[in-house]
Order: sequence, then structure tokens, then C-alpha cells
Amino acid sequence: MFCITDEERAMLLSIIDESSLNTDEQRKSAMVVRRKLLKNRIESEEQRSCEKVVTLGKIVNVKTYFGQRVGLKIVLPEQADLVSRKLSIFSFIGAAIYGEKEGTVVPWMMDDELELVEITKVSAIS
Repeated sequence: MFCITDEERAMLLSIIDESSLNTDEQRKSAMVVRRKLLKNRIESEEQRSCEKVVTLGKIVNVKTYFGQRVGLKIVLPEQADLVSRKLSIFSFIGAAIYGEKEGTVVPWMMDDELELVEITKVSAIS
């Protein structure tokens, strides 16, 4: 199950297809997101089971080998600003956690090394 709206899916695929992503990280991360969008069944975002799934606009807390990060908002690349805790969906960690549920541990690549990130909390859009 993948908890996004048809509109969000179409928008993300359009961004990916337009090739307007500037960095290697964005392009590689976009391919991860694309695979998730194409292989998963889409569910309505209003469904109760979707409350704890990482999607655009959600606030997440994650734990990695370098510590806990709290209050990260998942955003489009042009809105990303780590000082303001806004994490691009097309960053390595953003792509890894996108579509995943609270409590899940997922792999992600950092500096060509496989790392793990735990999604410790997912909150509604703020």
C-alpha cells in the first residue's frame, strides 16, 4: 500500500520526467521515488492506515547512525532548507523514507555506503 493521492503521484512523476533535477543526489533519489510510485498500489490519503506513512508535507522523526533528527518536513526540492528542518523528497534519506510507515527501518545510501534509518514518528501535515 502506498498512501498518496493521484494528484501527488502525477505531480512527482511529472517532476521526475521533466529532468529538472539538478544534482546527482536528486536524480538518483528521484529514481528511487519513481520505482516506489510505479510498483505500489495507491491508496487514498484519507484512510486511517495512511496517518503514519511518510508523504509530502508530513513531519517525521528519524534515527540514523549519526543521531536522532526530529521535526523534519518532507518537501519538494525547491522548498528544502535543513536549517528550517525541510527535507527534500529527492534527497537520499528523503527518497528512502518516502512511502514508508512509522516504526520501519529502511536502508539508504550515504557516501556510497549502505546505512539504516529508523522512522520513529510520523505526524500530520502542519
